[in-house]
Amino acid sequence: MLFTANITPSKSIRIKDSYWLLDNKFYASEFNIHDAISISGPHEVVFVLITYFGDTLSDTLHLWVSSPPILDNAKFIPANESQNIPPQDNVQFAWKAYDKDSICELHYHFVLKNLIDEEKGEPDLIDTIIDTPYFSLNWELKPLSQYRWTVQAFNE
Repeated sequence: MLFTANITPSKSIRIKDSYWLLDNKFYASEFNIHDAISISGPHEVVFVLITYFGDTLSDTLHLWVSSPPILDNAKFIPANESQNIPPQDNVQFAWKAYDKDSICELHYHFVLKNLIDEEKGEPDLIDTIIDTPYFSLNWELKPLSQYRWTVQAFNE
């Protein structure tokens, strides 16, 4: 996030102090802050300005930081170290993911690699972003080859 405080007209205000509060605790004293709020839930960000005449001005922002989605490591197909998958068949990849907040749509970064091709420096077979917790491979795999697939869940 980037928090920026702009004071206008800046020439007429004599600033004695300024600072940011995050959830009623001191956060920073710069006018521009580039930082991430990693604690999920509701937050209140306040910019406070105190003039030499004793006036206190403030501006408040309410925001919600969602929890990261969770992938269930025990519920995915094909499972780790699966063998004897017929290369001529379509392969189905599936996983279970959920978002505790349930306010953001989930997306998935799916990558499929042939490990022999990877050692040769060749690109991944598939590297894509999808909106479903499954992926269907519509072409044949190379026989007697080892593959690795990974998936990462993310939300908006």
